[in-house]
Amino acid sequence: MTLGGFAVALGVLVDDAIVGIENILRRMRANALSPSPLPRLDVIREASLEVRGPVIYATLVVIAVFLPELFTSSVQGHFVGPLALAFILAVTASLLVAMTATPAMCALLLRDSDAHSEYRWLVWMKKRQVRAVQWVEDHLRVVGAVVVACCAAAVAAVPFLGGTFMPEFREGHFVMQVVSSIPGTSLQEMLGLGKRISAEVLQLPYVATIEQQIGRAELGEDTWGPHQTEFHVELKADASVDEAQAQDDLRAILKKYPGIQSEVVTFLGDRISESLTGGTAQVAIKVFGEDLDTLDSIGNQIVAALGKEPGLVDLQFKRQSGTPTIAIDLEPQALAAMGLRTQDVLQSVQSAFAGETVGQAFNGTRIVDTVLLVPDTLRHRPEQLSKLMISGPLGEVPLSHLAHLSPTEENKTRTELALFSGLALALILMILFVAFRWRANSWLVMINLPFSLIGGVLAIAATGIGISLGTLVGLVTVFGISARNAILQLAHYEHIVDAEGATWDMATVLRGANERLIPILMTAVVTALGLAPLAWSMRHPGQEIEGPMAVTVLGGLVSSTILNLLVLPALAGRFSRRPSDRG
Repeated sequence: MTLGGFAVALGVLVDDAIVGIENILRRMRANALSPSPLPRLDVIREASLEVRGPVIYATLVVIAVFLPELFTSSVQGHFVGPLALAFILAVTASLLVAMTATPAMCALLLRDSDAHSEYRWLVWMKKRQVRAVQWVEDHLRVVGAVVVACCAAAVAAVPFLGGTFMPEFREGHFVMQVVSSIPGTSLQEMLGLGKRISAEVLQLPYVATIEQQIGRAELGEDTWGPHQTEFHVELKADASVDEAQAQDDLRAILKKYPGIQSEVVTFLGDRISESLTGGTAQVAIKVFGEDLDTLDSIGNQIVAALGKEPGLVDLQFKRQSGTPTIAIDLEPQALAAMGLRTQDVLQSVQSAFAGETVGQAFNGTRIVDTVLLVPDTLRHRPEQLSKLMISGPLGEVPLSHLAHLSPTEENKTRTELALFSGLALALILMILFVAFRWRANSWLVMINLPFSLIGGVLAIAATGIGISLGTLVGLVTVFGISARNAILQLAHYEHIVDAEGATWDMATVLRGANERLIPILMTAVVTALGLAPLAWSMRHPGQEIEGPMAVTVLGGLVSSTILNLLVLPALAGRFSRRPSDRG
């Protein structure tokens, strides 16, 4: 994931330097045409200072976009965290170089002769941009309605894009999970079944080895019974092997054996899914209750209903309890202060919520156990666990005074991501309000950002890659790139009016758009060139995350670049105002 972070940053590492150098060359070109030119070093210094503030604020916004992934403490956060950290460190280093080394190198290497006139094709593009911006400004309501409709369509299409958070890894290794439909099946029976399955699997021409694990070892981490077994299938090192077809062939072999439930997953997919949800399936349905017979009946009904749905594979019904929803972290100091042992607390929790047999009673000729537990109204509400009173040598004390209770990974991921995303959004707003003297520009940036995701969603839909970790990172990256370009564009308008004394009118809008055309196009092209190899090799092993990310960024670059070059100037001309111009 660290390499993935550097791959994401690859396209934006030189953006700060591009903006600085292009501004220096433009100022040197204008200085050469001035009747009273300034010294070369003064021009370079002033041009560097002109873009220093916008570049710093734009980079801070890009970093803020990746902060939620960095600080999320769930398993997903630990998985994506190295990518976010690598990206932040790379972009920060790029900013430092652009603010220090780049101006110094320009002072040493650039001469007045380097500020040559613009190429004809650039002049042609600027003329076309002027016409396009004027047309957008004249038809702003129509264009705005079209952009809003496209944005709404992109948002509405997201639930239908499919995909999973963790992509299918092409790693040349499969794990076949086999569970007997009869709990308590003997070890010898499962071993004989494994030998027959292994013999068939080894007949496949692309299989190198297979090994079988049955039940659990004394110190093993897998809490299985002898009725469950796992096969590890290693494929031959051959790039021509179609792993999707290999997975289907393995499933076909397992379907020949009645009385078993099976699934075929990749090794990484198996381990990551178990860490995230306690199961290996991409979709898990859990049914809770007290009557095992009723639970089995409901489970069978669900299996019968889902079995009719097209596209489902490895459908299983596991008769076992779900993963915990509350984690209890005991505090040794608090236990010692109350004279309690760990076993005392855990036994009280188990007695209250799982029940403890304290005696027996007679019902006619039948002996019935007497079980002590809390009432149903409290037992099925885990949030009441913190109020459970624990008896000790020094009296009773609530469990919340002895332990820290928190949701497990499965429950807290959404909460953390939502919280940190909200904080990141607030941080971005603070940065924008500090960056702009014209308050309307801050809101223009925020309004412009969702529209920039249109191209990314369209690229996901066109390639059929679905929503995954890679595409989500790609959408976040597009969000940051679009924010950077918008900040540089609007900050340049402020500089033209406030520092150079230009009148805020349509001519100034067109001038500012022309002067930011080259840096925006250059940063987009450099980013596209950096990510194109990853997108091209998207279907190759090892590119399951970086490939979809690159495709999403490339699609988002198209829409964000068009919006920043054509629509944003028209919006700025219509809604931006100097503070002194407000009535």
